Amino acid sequence: MYSASVEKIEKGNNKLKTELLTVIATMEGQLDRVKSKREARLAAEREASKVVGARLKHIKVGAKKMNILKREVEMMWSDLENTYNLTKVTALEN
Repeated sequence: MYSASVEKIEKGNNKLKTELLTVIATMEGQLDRVKSKREARLAAEREASKVVGARLKHIKVGAKKMNILKREVEMMWSDLENTYNLTKVTALEN
């Protein structure tokens, strides 16, 4: 009688142990999938960050060039206005 009870408890323990190992294995598999997805997402984000950084640098260079050209145009306009005004003053003097 005692050995039958012990065997029954051992069977129950073994069954629970097997189920627990199955659950653990399933959880580890899911954890591995989550980790791999996260690593892939982080790699994609890093790559996107590099692309965005390169584009921002390109935009900044373009903006700097545009500002330089804008200043040059303003200087040329100022020179043109001064020349035109001097021409008018000379015409009035004559």
